[in-house]
Amino acid sequence: MPEVIAITNQKGGVGKTTSATNIAASLAIHHNKKVIAFDLDQQGNLSKGLGVEIVKGHTVLEALLRITDHTPYPYQENFHIIPADNTFSTFALNIAHSQFEDLVSEVGKENLLKDYIKNNCAEYDYVILDCPPAMDDVTINAMVAANKVLVPLQAHSFSLQGLQTVLSMMTRIVKRLNTDLDLGGVFFVQHQERKIISRDTADKVKDVAQGKVFTTYIRTSVSLAESSDESVCLDVFTYDKQLEQKSNGATDYQNLTNEFLGKQFQESIYQRKESSSNGADKKELDQEPTEIAIADTELADKFDRFLKTKKP
Repeated sequence: MPEVIAITNQKGGVGKTTSATNIAASLAIHHNKKVIAFDLDQQGNLSKGLGVEIVKGHTVLEALLRITDHTPYPYQENFHIIPADNTFSTFALNIAHSQFEDLVSEVGKENLLKDYIKNNCAEYDYVILDCPPAMDDVTINAMVAANKVLVPLQAHSFSLQGLQTVLSMMTRIVKRLNTDLDLGGVFFVQHQERKIISRDTADKVKDVAQGKVFTTYIRTSVSLAESSDESVCLDVFTYDKQLEQKSNGATDYQNLTNEFLGKQFQESIYQRKESSSNGADKKELDQEPTEIAIADTELADKFDRFLKTKKP
């Protein structure tokens, strides 16, 4: 069976879809793994960002509810996609509908995704689940199906509050529905090392996360935004190859994937640099707020509870 990875954070706009897209692409391109990505967000950004033409009746909703025989979209030879569109917003209503009573009673509504993966994804090495920014039935399905959860963070308090919510949900899922679920790691996106708030937040999370924070940071990168634009619709590696360049975004996601797999880095990861002696830079740094609006002890408690739940 494939390894199933859910990428989630309660907070929206923290790079979940960008990370799901480019981790999947890195596994397929650099490690020759066969990967399938599920777009589990009704906005369908993963699907749109890779140029998937949505065929009515062949989205993730129909796949999970067994409405049609479903064929994944072949984005690349080793990288397939189960797309989503705005019809996925009716998921909760559909699973409660009398038409699907037999299906739901057969596998349980929280097991629909796990059941689909078990029956249809044996040929893949990795299943990547791009989750919505909500702890709803969809995300519960993802956590029940997954072996590991990866949590992208931005270095500010709202993103950390999203991490707390994810950890609370994972603790409940491990106790009741999926004892195999584990935290694969936390990583920082849109990271600006020169900013004090970024450094302080990263350091605080590392202090309480007990080895669960990746050392690779995903820097802000123009190529990451350009590659997923509707005029391009590519992963960052394919985009860079077309332009004959190697962007920070491609370097960082390749390094992050290597770190996740326990591989050696292809290039040295982004290292902390001393701030410039330029007076304007120093003034900017001096004025940067350093307070985190979330109690360190509260986040540490969430990590501690989850890790204790995972101990035999």
